[in-house]
Amino acid sequence: MIIYYFIFSIFIFSLGLCMGSFVNALTYRLNLGLSMWDRSMCPKCKHKLNLLDLIPVCSFLFLKAKCRYCKSKISWQYPLVEFIAGVIFLLIYLKFIINYDFINYGLVETIDLSLLFICAIILVTIFIYDLKYYIIPNKVLFPGIILGIIILIFKSIYTWSLELAITHAFSIFIVFGFFLVLYLLSKGKWIGAGDVKFGILLGLILPWQQSLIMLFFTYVIGAIVGIILLISKKKKLKEKVPMGTFLVIGTFISIFFGEIILEWYLNLIL
Repeated sequence: MIIYYFIFSIFIFSLGLCMGSFVNALTYRLNLGLSMWDRSMCPKCKHKLNLLDLIPVCSFLFLKAKCRYCKSKISWQYPLVEFIAGVIFLLIYLKFIINYDFINYGLVETIDLSLLFICAIILVTIFIYDLKYYIIPNKVLFPGIILGIIILIFKSIYTWSLELAITHAFSIFIVFGFFLVLYLLSKGKWIGAGDVKFGILLGLILPWQQSLIMLFFTYVIGAIVGIILLISKKKKLKEKVPMGTFLVIGTFISIFFGEIILEWYLNLIL
């Protein structure tokens, strides 16, 4: 049984690496308005890349961070995003085998696991895109929202329970409502419209208790990074910060540690 879990863990990590490579391609092509169906190419010399150039992490190391054809430097973003995506996929899988016996997964558990993998791809894409371009792309956000609503409706019907739908509806009300108030009060100066829409997706991913944890860590991390940037003079007080990037970090903290943090907090106050 242990060997089975180990082999499947390697598969999940490898799948995450491949999805990280997909995220890199997606963020690059979305920004330039390119099709995802075209073959990958070097952004410098435009030479078409073959399979050996596209192996996640390994190709970067084998080619010594240089294009095989024009010898221009390859950004460290590519292997870093691939590796992080692999780790996130592995952590999601490990979280599930701790909470459930993978052999006895039911339909709902399988959907939850698959949905978390899809959410991870969407979140990592938003993290990178907002960090680089200061915008959350609707072409990534809206499909995620639609998929989340469809899955939520399906699970509510399948389990014959409205509890799940009510929980996530309340979560959307908290996150989306909070961001909408900030947006309206500041007339878009404190938070962008993309972040407000992102609140809907976050409410679909997290139950309302974990949404509160996500918001707390988002603003704590954002404040710490903001202070560091101000002190180092890399940012001015009124300059934009990639709020979506911090929201993604807060979301992953809540996904992996939210239940533990919530239990610790309740034991502390009760």
